[in-house]
Amino acid sequence: MKKNITVNIFGTLYPIDEDAYELLQKYNDNMRRYYSQREGGDEIADDVEMRVAELLTELRQSGVQAITIEHITEIINRIGDPQQMDEEPTSGTTPPPYENTTSNEQTNTNSAFNATPPPPYNDNGSESKKLFRDPEDRILGGVLSGLSHYLGIKDPLILRIIVVVLFFASFSSLAILYIIGWILIPEATTPEDRLRMHGKPVTAKAINEELMRGVNSAKEFVNKPQTQDAARGCLSVFVKIIAVFAAIIAGIIIISLLIGLIGALIGISFGTIGFLSLPDFHVNLNGINISSEQLLSSVPTWMTVVCIIGWFGVLCIPLFGLLRAIFHSKDHPGMNKAVKIGLIATWIACLAGAITTSGLIARKVSKRFIHIEQTQNTRDGVYLTGRSWDLLTKKGWEVMQFEGIQEDVEAWGEVPENMDNRYIHLTTAGNPNDMHYDIFQEKDLNPGKYAIDCWVNANGTGNVLYILDTEGNELLRAEIPMYETPEKEEAGEEDSSEDETSETDDIQVNSSPLQNWTHMVQSFTLPTKGVIKIGLTNKSEMSTLPWNGDRIDIASVKVIKM
Repeated sequence: MKKNITVNIFGTLYPIDEDAYELLQKYNDNMRRYYSQREGGDEIADDVEMRVAELLTELRQSGVQAITIEHITEIINRIGDPQQMDEEPTSGTTPPPYENTTSNEQTNTNSAFNATPPPPYNDNGSESKKLFRDPEDRILGGVLSGLSHYLGIKDPLILRIIVVVLFFASFSSLAILYIIGWILIPEATTPEDRLRMHGKPVTAKAINEELMRGVNSAKEFVNKPQTQDAARGCLSVFVKIIAVFAAIIAGIIIISLLIGLIGALIGISFGTIGFLSLPDFHVNLNGINISSEQLLSSVPTWMTVVCIIGWFGVLCIPLFGLLRAIFHSKDHPGMNKAVKIGLIATWIACLAGAITTSGLIARKVSKRFIHIEQTQNTRDGVYLTGRSWDLLTKKGWEVMQFEGIQEDVEAWGEVPENMDNRYIHLTTAGNPNDMHYDIFQEKDLNPGKYAIDCWVNANGTGNVLYILDTEGNELLRAEIPMYETPEKEEAGEEDSSEDETSETDDIQVNSSPLQNWTHMVQSFTLPTKGVIKIGLTNKSEMSTLPWNGDRIDIASVKVIKM
């Protein structure tokens, strides 16, 4: 039982089997496609179609109720060898008379086909091969079969065995390459594609032969069960099992990547849109609370608009495609090729615009942030990082002079017991001779005798610890010793692991081997109640020793009542 339909050719209806109609449609499409680039090609195709209608009318007048595929095959053969359509009659000669109607019909139609098309193939008679997927000899997508044609390998079985071996050797990563090839390599759907896939010349004769070969192959496959059994051989089943397994793994990987990409795009899109469109959107950077309005004051409006629209398109176009694929009904036609290309081009343009403007905005925002941060963290002409000012404020230190010193004075590290592991670290920003500092803290004390207790770490001389009273009178001035590793005692004696202690004029210095820290305990007397200033400096007028270091650390400064 076959499905029968009715076709309209030049206003006349003809009942025809569905497979016969498909063959006739392919033949007509191939002729039109082949002659479309020739002058008068449409007229040639119309003449062929008109001749087909005449032959169908003859069949109906002879009593044929439904046109079969055998009738269409006979009609194609009666119209004649399409290659003869390309041969121009030699001048001065007359085509020989033909006895039957078929030959006469060819004589009448040859005049419409007397122009030779430009040769679509190389001088050696064969067209350059092109890579296609072979749908007629495929197990999955026809990638390996098409590749074997392109490489000149007669049997694709060789490539399939190699791929199966490499599949296990590459831990199924080869499946991803196969899927990419399946997506990117076009399928040979037309006789012209198949001819180009085999490297054969694309002529009207070759197209007709390829069309009839396809029809005969399909009939052979349907009519011979042994052919179908061969197609379901052991290798085919085995490869399909592997392919399903590989497709599952590749699908999981691709879906995971897509989910991650979509998540990243959503985060970037909403974050960028929110930051750019909300003036009261605040961020905390390095301890500085800045509004988006402050940061975007240097960004042009057009750049902000392009960036927002770009990220909106980057987010919405894929979501639109995903939702359409999920809820698309088969009853409604899909998007045409022009719309798809337009959406892809729009998405690429949005992505390029979003990335470009985001980079420009980030650059401007970065410069603006640096300016704001430097402005907010500059006090009395001295710039330090925000956390450095926080540390100095927490420890009670104020800055009188800071020159040639790195802007970050906060440090953490391993320190001796009972010492704060967060301390002030002053180091040169370049030339040590340009390093000048004077920091102090104030304390309100009653009269009496006191001791100042602190930990210091200096790698040179010229550093002074001083104390001044309310009137500016000096209560204490002490050189901060440069740490020196305790020398080994003479040979034969054990090294001393105890801290070395020295006492000179109420100044006690204990050297700790841990991190080169020195524990200083120094006494002073305050005659009257008042605010004292405890300072640390390397001013030359305060020290009797030259400044020859490039670093000093100070921590855990305490005043103890004696």
